[in-house]
Amino acid sequence: MRQFSLQELRARNKFTQEYMAERLGISRQAYINIEKNPSSATCKRMMEIAAVLGVTLGEIFLDSYHTNSDVKGAR
Repeated sequence: MRQFSLQELRARNKFTQEYMAERLGISRQAYINIEKNPSSATCKRMMEIAAVLGVTLGEIFLDSYHTNSDVKGAR
């Protein structure tokens, strides 16, 4: 699974920062801060963002090198 930045995911959906902020009920600046540093947001907020973007939390947070084949003994 490839990790995507929030900015990449937002652009892929052709959403603006203003649109995301409106959907989440927060200010544009608050959304910009989350986009710059997703780990600063609450889990609930990140779940809301993932839902708006139509992705999983894994697509936001997991690196591409964390696959089952990287785990010892995985088959």
